[in-house]
Amino acid sequence: MFSILGFSQNKSLDNIEMYYDQGNYKKVYKNSHKLLQTEEFKNSPTLKLFHALAEYQLSKTKKKYLASNAYENFRQFRKQDSNRLLSGKFDIYIYDMQLGIANDIRYLNNKVSEKEALKTYAIFKELFINTISFAEITANTPIQEESLLSESNKKVLRDNIISYAKRFIGTPYLYGGNSKKGFDCSGFTQYIMKQHGYNLPRTAQSQGDTYSKIKAGQAMKGDLVFFGSSKKNISHVGIISSEKGDPISMIHASASKGIMISNIKNNSYWTPKIQYYARVVKD
Repeated sequence: MFSILGFSQNKSLDNIEMYYDQGNYKKVYKNSHKLLQTEEFKNSPTLKLFHALAEYQLSKTKKKYLASNAYENFRQFRKQDSNRLLSGKFDIYIYDMQLGIANDIRYLNNKVSEKEALKTYAIFKELFINTISFAEITANTPIQEESLLSESNKKVLRDNIISYAKRFIGTPYLYGGNSKKGFDCSGFTQYIMKQHGYNLPRTAQSQGDTYSKIKAGQAMKGDLVFFGSSKKNISHVGIISSEKGDPISMIHASASKGIMISNIKNNSYWTPKIQYYARVVKD
């Protein structure tokens, strides 16, 4: 049986998340669909979530898979996960779908029509609790303020970046958010770094593509850490808040708890999803 937070020791179930991490969405779809037909697992919210996520990813390139089916399975998952325990556990995967639908909205608005984009935006608002306005999604223009710091001392700069970031602990998660009202993961890193003189791109993927990669042993306070199913499929980013050589922790925007600090050293959830570290503040 499933535990309240996820899969049991059943190997078939354990492999679902592994296949999703590998980007093998067909296998996730097939295996979750098969298990959902059984008496034991027909009401499993976790299987419904991964079935929805896999079909959504497949619908981008294969006509036989429908985004509308993915939306319906995701609705069912949300109803079953009313206390949001599973939403918090699997927020990095849910963010994949959230980001994808937002990109769909932008595409429809730019290439098809505003009417079609608004239809998808209505679904977006229904599926995800924390959303921003249609205008903000389609414009995607970051809110900027004057730089708060121009220190030349890099150690002081790194300390100040984290001290400033900690002021926002508890600020709610808001998809597309990059202001004090709420943040998503890349909106938070962009906002914090902007206040210290660094203009980061808007998305986690583009931030990771922009800056020089470093080894885990080199990571220090103020560096960025990127997560996802592959280096070309980055779905989450955080700012390292620990000193070099200490167990690695990050401050980031969690979909379940907003801005928080998480230990990612030997963490069963975060560690397998780390793709790389990158340096914004040059020594």
